[in-house]
Amino acid sequence: MKDAEHHDTPHDALIKALERVDDMESVLIIYEGKTGLKAGSFDSDLSVMGAIYLVEIFKHWLLSHAVDSKD
Repeated sequence: MKDAEHHDTPHDALIKALERVDDMESVLIIYEGKTGLKAGSFDSDLSVMGAIYLVEIFKHWLLSHAVDSKD
């Protein structure tokens, strides 16, 4: 299974995520609002520590892929 996918729209990305929901333990979705709207998030009843853990996992994944790919 791929560990990252990129989609043209937020709608497409969320639909794809729903197709894989049975493989997920916890979820944190962070989004940027359109012009004039605030950013926000959704989560699966995470504690602050749980949210920070997922953010740290993402940071590690992002940085390791940036170093490996050297695009």
